[in-house]
Amino acid sequence: MTQKFDHPAKKVLIAGSGGTGKTTLLEKLVRKHRAQWKFIYDHQEEFGTRFGIETQHYMLPDVEDKVCRKGWVNYNPSLDFPGDYPTGFTAFCQYIYGMAQVTNGVKILCCDEMQMLSDNRTEPTDYLKCVEGGRRLQIDVFLISSSPNALHNRVLNGMSEVYAFQLTTDPAVKWIQGLGFDAEEVKNLGKYEYVHKNIRTGQFDRNFAPKNSPPPAEGGKAVPADPEGA
Repeated sequence: MTQKFDHPAKKVLIAGSGGTGKTTLLEKLVRKHRAQWKFIYDHQEEFGTRFGIETQHYMLPDVEDKVCRKGWVNYNPSLDFPGDYPTGFTAFCQYIYGMAQVTNGVKILCCDEMQMLSDNRTEPTDYLKCVEGGRRLQIDVFLISSSPNALHNRVLNGMSEVYAFQLTTDPAVKWIQGLGFDAEEVKNLGKYEYVHKNIRTGQFDRNFAPKNSPPPAEGGKAVPADPEGA
């Protein structure tokens, strides 16, 4: 594998209360990303249907596996790690790090509800190994959390972009305000509306969805994923 040291690693956090449109945005961003490899930790049993791709429930495929050669690995840990999604996530991060050692091209690590997989007291060592090797191994990260304040500081400090959907709990609002977001604006966002901040440049932009034309409802008909990562 040819390693690169100039990849501008993208680390995205999508924060917001339940039902505000976070997963719909994540799907859009992942489909748009031109990564050669897309690794999804699907402990919510949702992304296989959304992307129209096969879900792995047992041993993860190696680089020669026909599933993996399509460029997508969607893993649900419920059979390998029943009732223990954090341990499953640790194993998944170890798998991605190993795959990154033997594959070329940009990869993404993606998961929903990160606060279910780690907490603010314990460093998620194997996840951080992937993140901190992002420039060398070309690993980008896309995370969702409804309680970003519950994540460890080293997870939060590594973000390059934050999308804030509506947040209403005081700890979450306080956290997002600490990044320079307007607390009242975030608390009053409507469904599918968000404020985005590029942490590196400090630039904000906003998306206010037309009230009469929301995106397709979650759980709608799946659009097959492009195996080339379009």
